[in-house]
Amino acid sequence: MYNLKLKSLILLIVTTSFIGCGDTESQSVNSIKHNLLSKDISNLTTTELQNLGFNCVSENTVSFTKSYLSDINLNNPKSLIINEVCKAVFFYELDSNSPINETLLLKVGLSNIYKPNGSVDAWAIDKVKEMIIGKGTDIRDVKYELEQFMLKRERVWPKQISITFDDGIVVDSILEHLSIFDKYGARFTYFVSHFEQYDRRKFHILQGYGVEIGHHGALHVNAVDYISKYGIQQWEQNELLGQLNSMKVEGFYPEAFAYPYGAFSNESDEVLSKHFKFIRKFDSRPNIKYRIVSGAHSIVTSYSIDDHRIDLKQIKSMIDELQGGDTLFISSHAIGEWFNEFHISKEHLEAILNYGTSKGILFCSFSDCIKQSEKLR
Repeated sequence: MYNLKLKSLILLIVTTSFIGCGDTESQSVNSIKHNLLSKDISNLTTTELQNLGFNCVSENTVSFTKSYLSDINLNNPKSLIINEVCKAVFFYELDSNSPINETLLLKVGLSNIYKPNGSVDAWAIDKVKEMIIGKGTDIRDVKYELEQFMLKRERVWPKQISITFDDGIVVDSILEHLSIFDKYGARFTYFVSHFEQYDRRKFHILQGYGVEIGHHGALHVNAVDYISKYGIQQWEQNELLGQLNSMKVEGFYPEAFAYPYGAFSNESDEVLSKHFKFIRKFDSRPNIKYRIVSGAHSIVTSYSIDDHRIDLKQIKSMIDELQGGDTLFISSHAIGEWFNEFHISKEHLEAILNYGTSKGILFCSFSDCIKQSEKLR
């Protein structure tokens, strides 16, 4: 609540002190209204508008200014009328989206850019940037599109969580705990490494159950170290292509690849993009900070929920912050008792599923979460 009040105060300040708007308070409200209505607004000249106090108007913006004047309330005080028009003119003359940020958008009256917790919605700012491709952007159109975007964020678009599990060795633990996902109607993704070393029938059971089967490397090596030692072509052939071909022969057509150890480079990203639609990185650092992804991204980072890293309180907080079009990407390895720390307990997994379900969250496979986000327009 405090943050929203602060934003309102900032908006009040910037909208009453807009730079570039000539304002002479000697004219009354009725006077400027009379001067505007005594003529056909469509016939006003640039000079006439400037004489009325609209010093921001030029020959390049006079047509837009007259259109805008025809669409606003002329009963407002003169200073507010001039201020509003000049904000619209300023925005109309932007020839690039590079200046767009929170401060500028507040200055021109586009204040619908905040999340419920008062923080800036970076996705909303990106949406505004997408609409500016050169001079001539009508702020009225932007306001409407921004309102629709925020409405969809609030009421229409799904809030999503992608849970993924890694490594061929954990297949039995996944199979043993399918009932937990069934209980909550949750989908997930299993990234398989060392594909040829394990009983393929188990992977088929998972796929038949609706689990997405992804690629996690034939050798499960650190991509950066391996490429440094053997080169990118050897990494592509030995880590990717051999297993990819074997998976296809068995009826698996993975759309996504998950980096072992989360180790990556721009070079490896480029190679992966030739073979997979989506790429998953991995963050398992101590004192982990979970982050929400807004919109569709083909390369994303997923955050550890292994028992030695999981912060259940923080995860619930992230779930509470999810808006329509947001996805929380989280990852583990085995489920239940395991010989090392790379596992999530049944209790922790169910706590996430239960809390998310109670908040109306959609649990989708890694690729489906991204595809769903791609549909949001």
